[in-house]
Amino acid sequence: VELDLSSDRASLARIDTALRALGSRPDVDERALGVIGVGFGGTLALLAGCTSRRVRAAACLQPVLVFPDLSAARPFQPIELLLNLDVPLLAIVDENDPRTPPAHVALFRRQCELGAKNVEWFALNGSGADLFDASSKARREDAALALERLLAFAAAALQ
Repeated sequence: VELDLSSDRASLARIDTALRALGSRPDVDERALGVIGVGFGGTLALLAGCTSRRVRAAACLQPVLVFPDLSAARPFQPIELLLNLDVPLLAIVDENDPRTPPAHVALFRRQCELGAKNVEWFALNGSGADLFDASSKARREDAALALERLLAFAAAALQ
């Protein structure tokens, strides 16, 4: 799905439209639709898990958990929508990624614990670079671990 990354609401509407289209296919079980995203796409996967009734599981890899600024196009913090999360969530974060500083991860985890959310955390101790940066052997290893964890999560959450 091509998304308008300048507007969270527009992106979430596109995701929901894609999920509706997928769910209407005869070869797709609409009760087993999940969303996955990396980086800002991970943030949108998290937001879709909090807002869409079509999502049954969400996985966010290296998401932005707290936006530096809010605007009409980005009117809420991801952490503010956690109370709406009622699907399993896999959060894969890199402890050295500047997009997810430890303070943001700690706040996010605390909000999940307070709301008794079904969240599985998987921490990478990488370089903070893009998870799928193929030029780095360490990142390739992190990506393989993340993919393995993601596949196991999807199999369990969407069975």
